[in-house]
Amino acid sequence: MDDLKQRTRDYGVAVVRLFTSLPKSPEAQVLGRQLLRSGTSVGANFAKALADAHERNMRQSSYWPELLEGAGIQSGRALEPLRKETNELSAIFVALIRRSKQS
Repeated sequence: MDDLKQRTRDYGVAVVRLFTSLPKSPEAQVLGRQLLRSGTSVGANFAKALADAHERNMRQSSYWPELLEGAGIQSGRALEPLRKETNELSAIFVALIRRSKQS
């Protein structure tokens, strides 16, 4: 995963370098700006997709213990440590998502 993260970063850097080397003609700049926007967002979209997947999994991880307790399969007290960790991890992922959106 880190390799793909690095590759998407390197791709964005290559796009920036290409854009700065383009001629200053109007058509080159219009096309270059389109490439700049899309090419530099690849890494950001990759990071967001990872964060979104983590967030979805965390939401599901909080749902299943509710069913276990509701069905009388496990006591709320036994599930409490798992719920606490799920909530803490969710908070971490939400903070990372917010930070990545602000960047």
